[in-house]
Amino acid sequence: MDYAKHVDAIWSGFTTTLPPDLQHEARVLARAVGLVPVADIPWSNVFKNEVTLAAPAMFASAMSLATPQMVMMATTAHMLAIIGAFAMDRMLDRQATGGPQMQRLLDHVRAARDRSMCELTGQPTSPFLDAEYDAVCAINTERLLLQNGVALSFADYSRLSLAKQGVAFPASVELARAAGWSGRRQRAVQRVLRGIVLGLQFQDDVVDWEDDWRNGGAWAVSLCRGRSVPEVAPEDDEAELPAMRRRVHASGVLATMMDMARLRYRDAHRIAEVIGAESLATWAYEQEAKAAELTEREIRNAGYAVRAHQLSSWAMEVFG
Repeated sequence: MDYAKHVDAIWSGFTTTLPPDLQHEARVLARAVGLVPVADIPWSNVFKNEVTLAAPAMFASAMSLATPQMVMMATTAHMLAIIGAFAMDRMLDRQATGGPQMQRLLDHVRAARDRSMCELTGQPTSPFLDAEYDAVCAINTERLLLQNGVALSFADYSRLSLAKQGVAFPASVELARAAGWSGRRQRAVQRVLRGIVLGLQFQDDVVDWEDDWRNGGAWAVSLCRGRSVPEVAPEDDEAELPAMRRRVHASGVLATMMDMARLRYRDAHRIAEVIGAESLATWAYEQEAKAAELTEREIRNAGYAVRAHQLSSWAMEVFG
């Protein structure tokens, strides 16, 4: 599959079905929810990987009975689900303003998502409805906990992080079912995706923790508070970033979170290999190697991952 061609064509085709007054809203959606700095960047260039928006297509090479039409329906449903989920998450986090036009657009996104899914499954209802509800509940729970700086465990972290990603699974699993895969292989698809989405989430939570904390709460801070660090006493100026940075670095949670990402990528890589999803296995292996290197550097030099990410972002902005 030509990733850029198909993903951008899916969104373009969806946009043409919208009422005229929503078509501009759709074209600038990625910018409106803060995923890109300027408008008119195609969705194929919004994320750094193909998995986020086109996961079903990346499994399809291993499914001999998956027809092009089935793959397109699954990829369309998945892409619209992910875009809608990102927009909703940004709005719930108040990183984007959801006015009436945005709400109308997201209603159309959901409707098109569910039509594509029902066409694939032949069922009258879409599994995205329950998945989206569970994800929104998890997002709201996470926000309340992090905003209040509640001390949390790594088990809490893994559980809520997975619940937030509910819409990442239905399209690929339903494609596997439609292509005649057994329940065991369908569960393998789900496990691959679980490894990928958690790996990406954990890694993002490491490199973005300072921005997240400024915007209302970060997992690194709550995990730090949940981990006893007797050699570092609470500081009066803990509300200031430098003081919080010292506590987070001393706790070692960033290295632990990055290693969690490594382990999730490793799971995805191994299972993808077993089911024959070669491109996914290769991508997950590459991410595992990068996460392993970042983990080692983070252990030796706390805060390395954040600094490396900030330098990379600066270089991209300056040198394009």
